[in-house]
Amino acid sequence: MDKKPGKETPAWIVCVDLLNKAKRELVTQAMETLDGEIAAKRMDIKGSLINVPDQPSEDEMKLFVLGQVLENAESMRERYGEYIRGIHMKGANATAQEVEGADRARLLLMAVDKMEILINYSRRLDSWINDASMKVSLRDPSDVLLETCTDAHRKELLEFIKSNRTMLKEGTFTEKERRIMERAA
Repeated sequence: MDKKPGKETPAWIVCVDLLNKAKRELVTQAMETLDGEIAAKRMDIKGSLINVPDQPSEDEMKLFVLGQVLENAESMRERYGEYIRGIHMKGANATAQEVEGADRARLLLMAVDKMEILINYSRRLDSWINDASMKVSLRDPSDVLLETCTDAHRKELLEFIKSNRTMLKEGTFTEKERRIMERAA
């Protein structure tokens, strides 16, 4: 930010930047969750796309895979949920391998839920960013957030962003940005 009087960054730009930062971090967390599932071998990516001269970046590929996971999330819940229930119904008759498989399936479903929440939250930020960019007459970024935090979904999202452990641990937001969010809550 420019410190000269009259040269302050407009409030709406500060707010849009803050929301974009949150969006990027949510998508990054979803990609890291995907990476974790692949590393734990609970998820395996097979096949390839047609090779073209302009190869997609690793992040673009992860976003594609995330899209596929989210598209198939409900059928995954049904299939794996049925499998988990079957193992639990066996009770003491289930083998150690079956119990371990059910635990792995449960962990995978939890990761799918997490990825779905993170991506859905990041998508919700698109319209919020657009709304914030229209508040050019406001002077305080907290007022921009407050005036655009118009429904329960956005209030929930703001609380999620403010209390997200990864964002807190990594210092995603500056102290000033955290104060802006606190004043808007």
